[in-house]
Amino acid sequence: MATLEVRSLATLPRPDGALLHDVAFALGDGQVAALLLAEDTAAAGLLRAICGLEMPGRGDVLLGGVSVLGLPPHRRRIGLVGGDPALFGDRDAWDNVGFGLRMGGWPKAGREARIAELLDVVDLADRGGARIDELAADERLRLALARALAPEPEALLLEEPLSGLEEAQRGPMRGRLAALLARVHVTTLVATRSLADAVALADMLVVMAHGRVLQAGPLADVLAQPVTAEAARLTGYQVLADGPVEDGHVIERGAGGIALPAAADFAGGATVMAHPSTVLAVPAGAGLGCGVRGFVRRTRPEGPAAVLEVDLGERTVEARWEWDLVPPPIGTGVEIAVRPGTLRFFGTPRPANEPPPPLDVAPDIERRPNRVAVAAGSAAGGQELPARTPRQRVLDPLVKKNGHGPGFVRPPLQERVPGTAPDAPDSTAVAPEAAPPRVERVTRHPDMPSFD
Repeated sequence: MATLEVRSLATLPRPDGALLHDVAFALGDGQVAALLLAEDTAAAGLLRAICGLEMPGRGDVLLGGVSVLGLPPHRRRIGLVGGDPALFGDRDAWDNVGFGLRMGGWPKAGREARIAELLDVVDLADRGGARIDELAADERLRLALARALAPEPEALLLEEPLSGLEEAQRGPMRGRLAALLARVHVTTLVATRSLADAVALADMLVVMAHGRVLQAGPLADVLAQPVTAEAARLTGYQVLADGPVEDGHVIERGAGGIALPAAADFAGGATVMAHPSTVLAVPAGAGLGCGVRGFVRRTRPEGPAAVLEVDLGERTVEARWEWDLVPPPIGTGVEIAVRPGTLRFFGTPRPANEPPPPLDVAPDIERRPNRVAVAAGSAAGGQELPARTPRQRVLDPLVKKNGHGPGFVRPPLQERVPGTAPDAPDSTAVAPEAAPPRVERVTRHPDMPSFD
């Protein structure tokens, strides 16, 4: 086993528009990390760059502290299971697992033992002779994992491993896959858009959106303390208020406002978010709410309690009803309450010692009369000269440097008199008549035939 490190990886735009921007994270030996994504196109490019199927524009990939960027895919010792397992339909399960071993030159005895071991690990020991079309969706996934693990890779990449399963199959398969990864103890990166899959499979979380890593760290830390509103949204948080800040409160139009912490200072507006597991609905007027209120739009049972869908006007949020055993009727007004210390505030902080905005004085300068021109006009007989624009004032030193006064106007070319402009050629001079070209007579040799 080995560590896996990605350093400032960036890729050129793909045909589907995906682009990676300085992606960086590190996985420990045998660690399972989840790459939680806002879109799946960036995941495909990242995984292909790590395993060598695509070359990045810059950055590096280290396995066990050694760069593998210059190695071909089959020498990187990194296994890949894509969203489509791509099993060989003309071979049975046994031959699918042994394909990589035969290509790697494993001896027959070692190959047979390795295939039998892996089929037992993925609970397919009695399905070795089955054709691919005879296997269920979860069995095909386990077979693809066995094939990827057969050559003993030092790292494993899984792209949306549970996406091909029905919702009823995903829950049990999460537990089986987590137990399998713990048993084989291979450094694993699981790319998924499902928060439930990420929480069930990984102990480290890398949150990624628009080709950039938003946050990376231990699973519990990232879930409890998202650093951006986008990271909070991807980890399941919901917006309770989003609007301007007035009198120390974030205003949610039509639903009230939530008080900012004393140390918070946001320039324009702020977004207040909370995880659904910490949001409660309480009766209106109970005095326990956080400041926003709405009415019940829908209810659904969840265990001994009920979950309410509360309409805040601009958005709807989910809140648990634990006030009593009977949820309120549709249309009842309720207040939103949160468990202490679970609100998250995001916004643009006001810079310290922010300077005042610059004054726009250019229009005022152009409207202001030129005092020098007014004085000169008055001395000349009371007629004011037109005020000079800022552009003319900038060009005046250049005009004076060339020896022309402010009233100089260059005469047109056809009216120029010879001798008035020494630096210009005389436009009326006549060029001397060119001599006719000299023609040399060539004497033909007597033996040369004539073509006349």
